Amino acid sequence: MVDNLRGDGLARVYRVLDKLEADPLGLDRARMRFSQSPPLYTSNPSGTITRSTSLELPSDEQRRREQREQQFQRRRQLMDERAASLPQKQFEAEVKEERKRIWKTDPRT
Repeated sequence: MVDNLRGDGLARVYRVLDKLEADPLGLDRARMRFSQSPPLYTSNPSGTITRSTSLELPSDEQRRREQREQQFQRRRQLMDERAASLPQKQFEAEVKEERKRIWKTDPRT
């Protein structure tokens, strides 16, 4: 039996959607499994839990520190971009590119 969208797969999808439409509580139950966290699992050899049992949210201070770091990085990027747009830097970049191009065509130069 073919089980894909070209075969009866699409018909099966329609049947399932019709069932869910007819049974709103069943739809809610089906959705609930996605809102629940998966159960903790243990690694086989040691029996220890491989996932942390507590989720710690970043503190206000840590969040502020991260925001300052992001702002600093953004300012640094803008400064670098501005410096690269200066005529002297553009000329230096063009000279460097031209030297590379010449070197690739004839490494003896």
